[in-house]
Formats: sequence, C-alpha cells, structure tokens
Amino acid sequence: MLTGHLKWPFLFNLAIFMAGIFYTIYLDKYYTKDDKDIPLHHKVVFLIFAATLLVIYLGQFYYITTQTVYGSVKKDKFIDWILQMFVGNLLAFALIYFALSLLVPNQFYDVEGKINTGSLLTRYIEMLYFSVSTFFTIGFGDIVALQNTSRIINMIQILTAYVVQTYLYADILLGN
Repeated sequence: MLTGHLKWPFLFNLAIFMAGIFYTIYLDKYYTKDDKDIPLHHKVVFLIFAATLLVIYLGQFYYITTQTVYGSVKKDKFIDWILQMFVGNLLAFALIYFALSLLVPNQFYDVEGKINTGSLLTRYIEMLYFSVSTFFTIGFGDIVALQNTSRIINMIQILTAYVVQTYLYADILLGN
C-alpha cells in the first residue's frame, strides 16, 4: 500500500497536517483564546501550511488523472488513489478553514455560537470536522460559513470533492 510516486506526497501531507496540530498546541500554551492576542506571523504560518497542502493536493490530482487518462487505475494502486485524493482534500481544506478563521474573524458560526470560543486545538478539530462533513455530505448545517471568503473556499472544496468522487466512481463503473 502507498507505493511509488504516491507514497511521499501522502506522507508529506500528513506531516504538514500534524505540524499544524503541534503548532496549535504550542500556541494554546502561550496565547489566550482571543485571536487578537496571537501575532500575525503565527497566523500566517497556518496559511503557509494550508497553501502547501493545497499545492500538493492539486499536484497529486494532476499526477493521478494523467496516469489514468489512457486506462483505469490498476487495482493495486486504487486504494492509494483513494487515500491520496480523499485525505489530501480533507487535510488541505481543514487547514485553509483554520487559517482563515484565525486571519479573518467571524468566518464560521456554529449553532451553539461556540465556534470561536474554544481552544485553538478545539477549533482546529472543528475545522477538520467541517471539512469532512463538507466533503462527504455538503455539511450538516451545524457549522456554517458566514463570510463570502469562507463560502467561496467552501464551494471550491465541494466542487473538487465532486470531481474527485465522480472521477473515482467513473473509473470503478467503466473499469477501463
């Protein structure tokens, strides 16, 4: 599992996402729950993490689709393909949402009004939850994107999720 060209980008995705979690834990120790106390350079680090994951995700999608244009994904590479596309999308957009929520306040709202009141790690997990629920179900409505910026990014995730899933299902059904 996870062989060849697919192994290293996947591991790099996980490493960056985990670095984001550890960085969040670090910031939780030194800053209060108020985003205004966190210096801008710390917030920009999350934006860089997110942009890096998005570039890797798009590169993986390009590589995988160009490898399958002239035939279907080989059975031994199929699980690798699913892991790359699903995990890449989920992690990249979770970090983008988190960085956006740090840089621009009031981007997201949950039904209990607690989205910006928890620790940074809690908010990081909430954005991962938002990313997963967006990818698989178009959301449950318990966390909502309020501003146009977050809505546009959310629409991009929905579109990329549908492209990835459609491509995957077409490859399974057509079995070229």
